[in-house]
Amino acid sequence: MSSWVLVVWLPLWLWGGIRGAWNRSEWSPAAWAMLAFYGLHALGLMWTEDLASGAFALEEKAALLLIPLVFNTLPNRRDDWVPQMWQAGALVVFVWRTLAATAGWGDAGWRYADFTGPFHPTYLAMYWAVAVLFARPDWRRWLLPGFAVAIGLAASKAGWIGGAFALLWVLGTAGWKKMALPVGVALVALVIVSSAADQGRSDEFLRNSATNVETENIEQAKGSTGGRRQAWSVSWDFIQANPILGVGTGDVEATLVPAYESRGLAYAANHRMNPHNAYLQAALSLGFVGLLSLLMWWGLAAWRAWKDQIWSHLGILLLIAMNGLFESILELQQGIVPIVLLTFIAGVQHNRRLD
Repeated sequence: MSSWVLVVWLPLWLWGGIRGAWNRSEWSPAAWAMLAFYGLHALGLMWTEDLASGAFALEEKAALLLIPLVFNTLPNRRDDWVPQMWQAGALVVFVWRTLAATAGWGDAGWRYADFTGPFHPTYLAMYWAVAVLFARPDWRRWLLPGFAVAIGLAASKAGWIGGAFALLWVLGTAGWKKMALPVGVALVALVIVSSAADQGRSDEFLRNSATNVETENIEQAKGSTGGRRQAWSVSWDFIQANPILGVGTGDVEATLVPAYESRGLAYAANHRMNPHNAYLQAALSLGFVGLLSLLMWWGLAAWRAWKDQIWSHLGILLLIAMNGLFESILELQQGIVPIVLLTFIAGVQHNRRLD
């Protein structure tokens, strides 16, 4: 749906331009970095064999062009609405999925993908953590325990880490006296619900991340952590073989899956895993030039947030960067569109505080 929402914006944007309503704001360095990142993906088609996959990658990453284009020219853009609207949306999704689990709609349940429904659990947990980072010392701070419960039920290990980080960040930046109680309650709720929703995920992580007799043989790795070890290992081998330009915008899956199969990496092959790491994904597809472009995009946005001392924005960017270690978070619409929106707003120079 996000693509169609952006498509609806385009004729409205054009009509505004015809009427002379464009604001023509100065483009931020982070926005230019977004355009450069997209441009590199377009150039990557030149050495891509699977042009259909490459064209699809450009389509799904269109937000890198559309969001800066539309938002940079809108008159009277209200960035200060973003925290409230984001929290409202996060709360609506939590209530919706809770009702679905209670009523048993479809395959809805109380844990992991059954609970998050059409959303990837790690992605949705990250966005609930963003809602936590937007909390301020007013009545909204009492939403934190609810968001913590939601993150716990998502049963994503990266989500749990991100949720704990978000709560501690809010405690450190938004005022100890007013935030200590709601953050404390939320942390307890996160621990209790995560433990109840775990169902062996933590044990699987420990088995497949530690170096021991059980996990030394990467071919035998199983589970999401084991699969990531396989994907990271193969991705790094291909990055070393193609360090400058990478394998091309559309050739990541076509490169990795045969390698998984030839090396007997059953879990990664069966799940046709991408690198499951945003940094490896950029370097594999576009070489270290692509990786540098990604780092510049996120780094410039973080620098702007730091300079403006908008700590919620800086925390969001750190959260995104952390999740990029465990997921190729720019390969799905539900990843690329919110991340582009958040990094764009964080990277704009602000004359007033938004949080």
